[in-house]
Amino acid sequence: MIPLAGREEEASQINQELVDFYGAQEGCVSGHFVKAADSSGEQGRISLWSSERAANDAATQERSLQLR
Repeated sequence: MIPLAGREEEASQINQELVDFYGAQEGCVSGHFVKAADSSGEQGRISLWSSERAANDAATQERSLQLR
């Protein structure tokens, strides 16, 4: 994602909070916040899960939906 101008830090904080939240969920193998190495401003997160069900369960929790 590319954050709106002036909201880059807020987007980074939300992405990091999601990485931390997902990392504490059952079935999360690892999670990472990523930023583009170029000047595009793109950022996001990558997480690896033990199963699709574990990922879906985490993604549909209230806190996850609030942050996304």
